[in-house]
Amino acid sequence: MAQNCNKIAPISQAQMEEKASLARTSSTAVMSAVSELYKASEMLQAKRPAKLVIAYLRYADVKLDTALFALQRTKDILGSVAPREDALRWLHDLDFDRLYREGIAQGNIPTAVEQWRRLSELNMAQGYLGVVDALILDVRTIRGNLNSIIERLEISDQSAPEDFGLDIVRMHSALANFTTFAQMVAYLNILTPLDPAWVRVTERSVQFTEA
Repeated sequence: MAQNCNKIAPISQAQMEEKASLARTSSTAVMSAVSELYKASEMLQAKRPAKLVIAYLRYADVKLDTALFALQRTKDILGSVAPREDALRWLHDLDFDRLYREGIAQGNIPTAVEQWRRLSELNMAQGYLGVVDALILDVRTIRGNLNSIIERLEISDQSAPEDFGLDIVRMHSALANFTTFAQMVAYLNILTPLDPAWVRVTERSVQFTEA
């Protein structure tokens, strides 16, 4: 959608390019955070000193901070201009059931009904800024839980307690859910803006302009 983004919100070419770069930055940072968590898990399983586990967890937090900054900047860009009314109507009237079925069939998104329902409800109720807000909140929540684990490890003995392994598994799960949700957002973003083909059948009479 980057090349057609100004059909939704009239941002400049430079802003469109920055937005695309920010999306890549956020995705890369989250993947790096996942990698650091795996390293922390390995240190934990090998019963290495807690300080080594903490080091990798801190690296993961730095990566998540980078992702958070990119998402917040994305929101600043999108929020700097008013969206087109016909674009908001088009987003609200998208046939999410059909999009989900075709996305699964084509391998564009994973099977995750709850995450897709969350995306569709946010999109219809709050628009694209609401979706970005959800991504930001997810990263903040994950960082908060991660820092809680770090704080608990810092007051532990020389070796990290075994039950911290379950905490890190939960972090992996939270990041996996975030990645799934972000992948679904990306899938929605590749649609050609204002294309009536994706509007719910009962709403097809609505006309979307190209101006």
